[in-house]
Amino acid sequence: MYRKKWLRWSSLVVIVGSFFALSVSEKLAADTFTSNFLQQKRPLQLTQIPLIMVPGTGGTTERFDGLITSLQTTNVLKVTVHKDEQVTMTGKLTNKSNRPIIVIAFEDASDEALVEQGKWFQIGLQAVVARYAFSEYTFLGHSNGGLILTQYLEDYYTKKDPMILRAMTLGTPYNDMPERYNEQKMTFDTPKEYSPQLTNYLANQARIPSIDVYNIIGDTGEATDEVVTMTSVLSGRLVYQDKGAYQEKIITDDAEHSALVENVEVISLIHTFLWQENK
Repeated sequence: MYRKKWLRWSSLVVIVGSFFALSVSEKLAADTFTSNFLQQKRPLQLTQIPLIMVPGTGGTTERFDGLITSLQTTNVLKVTVHKDEQVTMTGKLTNKSNRPIIVIAFEDASDEALVEQGKWFQIGLQAVVARYAFSEYTFLGHSNGGLILTQYLEDYYTKKDPMILRAMTLGTPYNDMPERYNEQKMTFDTPKEYSPQLTNYLANQARIPSIDVYNIIGDTGEATDEVVTMTSVLSGRLVYQDKGAYQEKIITDDAEHSALVENVEVISLIHTFLWQENK
């Protein structure tokens, strides 16, 4: 009889002990998971200023692959912002990344979505900052990529966002595309006619923070890069010339609109203007 009672008490002690050990084990596992989760959520501090690239109409995160190869860097993060404002990323940066590059593109890269793309740029930027900490960046925009930046700076930029130091835009149609707005000539003072797009940019110009801008214009021989007229690109002067150090460069070799992205003069300016090398 005593043996049966002893066995019952022994079994109870084992069960209670096992339950306690399991509880402790689970708590330790939970604490470890929480710690790891918090570590993963803490943004990784970048030690170098990233360069953010944005393509133009129809562009994807692969648009700058040739340029990135020419720049001889493998530290690339590619970001796509979807129409439902979800963000997907491929690639990885580290705190040792040298000359990190972030490409932000959009699921809807159509001309019609230009205004939304300014908002989507901010969404993509904030998603990146949640993963990688940086307070400043430089910018390269091809074609409508420069308009997306302008739309973002005027309508969506806040002081909580990282500060943009320098921007370079390539073949950006600041005064839109139609011939009714733009003369096809080599010189520029004022537009032939102010497009609604440019009129809107100038109306909200005061919202743009201080920024140094390099405006690149392509000329294949007839005051156009075969897509955008020089005068439309030069209209960027009206938007940015009072915002900081503003410069312009007309490129005549390999000056077609799509070729500007990998133009040797553009690559040189990325090194000297955006990355501030040799200074």
